[in-house]
Amino acid sequence: MDTDFPVIEDPVAAAPAPAHAVATQQPGGELSIETFNLKTLALAYFGPWRANVTETKLKLTGVEHDMTTPTKIADVKSLRHRLINVPLATARATSEALKKKLNGTKTDVVNELEAIEAGYAEAAKLITPQIEAAEAKLAEEKRIAAEKEAARVQGHRDALDRLAAPAERAASPDMTAERIAKGIELVEAIVIDRAAWEDFADRAEEQKAVTLERMRALHAKAVAAEAEAARLAEERAEAARVAEAQRIEAARLAAIAADLARQHAELQAERDRIAAEAKARADEAARVEQETADRELRESLNRSAEAARAREAAEALAIQPAEQDTPAQGSQQVLKAEAPAPDATDRDAPASTSPSVGSMGARQAADAAPSVEAEVPTLTLGTIKERIAPLSITAEGLASLGYHATKIKATCFYSESDWNDIKAAMRKVLA
Repeated sequence: MDTDFPVIEDPVAAAPAPAHAVATQQPGGELSIETFNLKTLALAYFGPWRANVTETKLKLTGVEHDMTTPTKIADVKSLRHRLINVPLATARATSEALKKKLNGTKTDVVNELEAIEAGYAEAAKLITPQIEAAEAKLAEEKRIAAEKEAARVQGHRDALDRLAAPAERAASPDMTAERIAKGIELVEAIVIDRAAWEDFADRAEEQKAVTLERMRALHAKAVAAEAEAARLAEERAEAARVAEAQRIEAARLAAIAADLARQHAELQAERDRIAAEAKARADEAARVEQETADRELRESLNRSAEAARAREAAEALAIQPAEQDTPAQGSQQVLKAEAPAPDATDRDAPASTSPSVGSMGARQAADAAPSVEAEVPTLTLGTIKERIAPLSITAEGLASLGYHATKIKATCFYSESDWNDIKAAMRKVLA
């Protein structure tokens, strides 16, 4: 938008008034509108604008104005203001005043104004494009200069970021102390060219110092961390070595233990097999021996019983006539019959009839005793020894207590029913 400057006094020479313009100049030098034809008078108030427009065009036609600086542009704009804007503003003001006074000639006034505006618009075309072009050129130059300045500033800022970047890279988790040290050397080698850095030189020096300070702190931290990591790695390696040695030793000991366990199992299995075979043989021998002893005992008892029954039958036949004797004799025979008879199973003392008792006493004793089946001795001397262990006793010792064995081959047998009495007798001796 153009800026109008204060009016510069440079009056344009007045053109002769049109011939048809009739006006009476009143005292004081003013035209009286009421005295003359209103239209003619009204248009006369616009003055010789056609001559003025023509003169303005003549002045502006073919002229190349110097507008290389803002001041010169302002001068050209001032010229436009004097030649075009001021007369045009005067015409507009006159038009507004006349329209208020001359409602009847309003249309003519408007048309006249439009003609005036069109005329001055044509005149403005001779100067306004040059002004606009010059302003556009100047604006473009300002834009280019601003872009160059922005690019310059941004370039310096990017350079500052590049100065700060090594510290950021040094803070990376995978950065080593060696790499940070090399980075410090590179940053220290950077030379701040103050001419190149221009007004950013101080900031560049400051950024370099800050970057070096951060990198040195990170380097010290990395050195300490790497030393600690090396120490921990060495400890882990030693722990792994010890663990591996322990694992190998444990595996070796486990193999030895497994081999010993296998050997022990094999030996135990062999011992169990031998023991089982020996026990089987012993059980079989004991069974056979027991069966043989039982058989022989039964046979012996059967023979003894048969012999006893035969003797009893013979004695019964022999003493039948004597049953008519006196009662005293019978009483004597009964007492003799009550005397203990020898154990029919004791081979060391075979059963026999006492001469003093006679056949009568034996028969009466048989008649007085209840008829029971003879007990088969099953309690062996070995079983008795097992029951009284850790004490021990022999067959002779039992005989001294009054318990005689029934021998079948080399085995001594006793009645199981005598066991409690045998124990009581042994307790009595021990007491």
